[in-house]
Amino acid sequence: MVGLSLFETHRHRLWDGNLAISTEIKYLVNVRDGDRWTIYTDAPTKGKGIKEAKVLLASGNFDGVKVTEDRGQSQEKIVFEEESSGRTERPVSVTPVDEAPYCKELEEFYSFDARITMGRLMREHLDNVGITAGELIHDKLNILAVVRNDTFYIQILQTITNLQTKGRDEKPADRIDFLENIVKQMQDRTQFADELSELEQILEKSHAGELVQEVKAKIAEDNQNFSIRTILSRYLSGKGDWEGKLVLLLDQIEKDPGDEALIFIDEMLGEIFDGSEAVQEILGYQRNLAAAMTTLVQLAAGSYEISEGSNSPLERMSAVMAKHDLKNTQDIIFDRVGRALAGVNPLTKGDRFEEQDSFRALMRNLIGQKVFANSSQLAEAATLRAKSVLKEKNEDESYEKAVDNMIFLLPTIAIKCGYLLDLTGTEYGRNNQRHIIASLSSVLAGISSVTQIVESGATEKQMVVAAAGLRDRLLATELPEDWRLRFARKIYDLLMAYKAGDTETKIAPPPEVIGKQAEDKFGGTEKSPDFNTRQKKRAPDAPEKAKAPARKSKQTADNLSRRELEHGEYIFREGDEGDEAYLILSGQVNIIRSVGDEEIVIAQVGAGGIIGEMALIDEEPRMASARTATETVLTIIPSKELKTRLDRLEETDPVMRRLVGMFVQRMREARIVSIDS
Repeated sequence: MVGLSLFETHRHRLWDGNLAISTEIKYLVNVRDGDRWTIYTDAPTKGKGIKEAKVLLASGNFDGVKVTEDRGQSQEKIVFEEESSGRTERPVSVTPVDEAPYCKELEEFYSFDARITMGRLMREHLDNVGITAGELIHDKLNILAVVRNDTFYIQILQTITNLQTKGRDEKPADRIDFLENIVKQMQDRTQFADELSELEQILEKSHAGELVQEVKAKIAEDNQNFSIRTILSRYLSGKGDWEGKLVLLLDQIEKDPGDEALIFIDEMLGEIFDGSEAVQEILGYQRNLAAAMTTLVQLAAGSYEISEGSNSPLERMSAVMAKHDLKNTQDIIFDRVGRALAGVNPLTKGDRFEEQDSFRALMRNLIGQKVFANSSQLAEAATLRAKSVLKEKNEDESYEKAVDNMIFLLPTIAIKCGYLLDLTGTEYGRNNQRHIIASLSSVLAGISSVTQIVESGATEKQMVVAAAGLRDRLLATELPEDWRLRFARKIYDLLMAYKAGDTETKIAPPPEVIGKQAEDKFGGTEKSPDFNTRQKKRAPDAPEKAKAPARKSKQTADNLSRRELEHGEYIFREGDEGDEAYLILSGQVNIIRSVGDEEIVIAQVGAGGIIGEMALIDEEPRMASARTATETVLTIIPSKELKTRLDRLEETDPVMRRLVGMFVQRMREARIVSIDS
């Protein structure tokens, strides 16, 4: 199938589906197509809004324009409005596509893939008349409207012929004759639709499930699917707008018509969401491309919500996507998101920092909704976007750097591996195979247990299945055989070690074993002169927290306090508010994250390291806990002291100050401090 831009008709049209009331003044530029007004874009000032409206009116594409002032008020305030003196009618043309399914007989032209291809080829025409390709080929008048437009009809035949004869031993003239005969058969077959009028009432009185049963009882088998699609197409054609068509299909789905009926409805829903005009109308005004893609992802994943108690078509759509397996519709939506993500249209109207923030937020959404995994298209699209968005100012765009930035951005080893494996099957991956191999080798080298390639809390069966699945995916890639076998062997060895319970094969031990190992390792460490004295002062039967001696703060040369701690004492805990950072003068500190009821040591920091600084820079809660692994001496860096130094940096080098903040944000978003990293 072809890659079409999400905004293929109007590149700069912007949307905002949040419907939130804002006190900020902005000016909305509206355009009229027939009797329907649509928000085209917005402007920061009235003058710019009016100028934009006049340019749109002069294009001859709209019947009228107006600019409205938006202060969050419920009543529309028009500040400019003008009608078109005469709309320019331009002939429609075929939209180029990359491929078309090869069909050998009439019935194959009614398949979902064939209808999607027809819809993309005839996008301009279908948007003008407000129908899907399925509605077109099941109605005689719609077919005739295309056939009688000689130039457009010939373009369609030639485009499909070129695609279907490419690489085949078939003459183009023979294929054109075949296609013209198929169109004639389609026209003749629509005559049968007149005999279905009594069955059309079923959708109004009952639901599509009963329609399927009635058609099976009364129509010959070779005409059953055609009859069901024809009746559903006529049902849709009763609504002239895309949102109305969506609501009709949602009405049918919500009646639980059964799996067989849902197959037909799913295909029709997918056709609607494949159209740019349809998607723009259904989503409504979105503030930018990133917001539009986020809304689409949430819709497909069944997690979209405006507000509690709302029953908008979008939330109804989200609810049915969550309840039913509407794979065709979901695939079409994700395909649209992937094409937009790989495109060049900016995600926002802001600077490069805002572009980067929006891209990271979108990736978090894709990962959180579990739609990024096992999608070569999204892996390639995200990498192409990262290539231009995540590069630093004045830095050359690099395919290798784009992959590295993506690996840094992704939160877990499992997702990093999946991303690289998805990338191997794309043109991007094939062109950069050496770097993909090097990256995959580096990521796999960090796996010491099969527990790292599954989500926290997975059962033993899930771990085994995940490991076996990763191994099979590695073997199925297009990588050279020696690398495939080497990578797969790594997973196989870890899997066998896990099954055998072999803790000598770098399988991560439980927390209590880690604690014992730390005690054994550092038990003989030389103690400071007053350590034994403090030990004697402890009450022998006191609880652990009561054993901690009173702190004696000592001032360092730069007036920073110093703190001495014993083995096993917490410096701070995950989720605490951060008001201090710490420089480790001597000793070892374990960085710990809570996973369920367990605490997992994910890193160890020694002398010269700084811990706790992130919470001071971005004022967010602690991401992890810190506990001493040996007797430890710290220098305390108060938040006030760090703020003073950052403020000084802001004055002397604001760019560096911004980079510090961005670095901390990236670490949080990528969850560098993670049990999987």
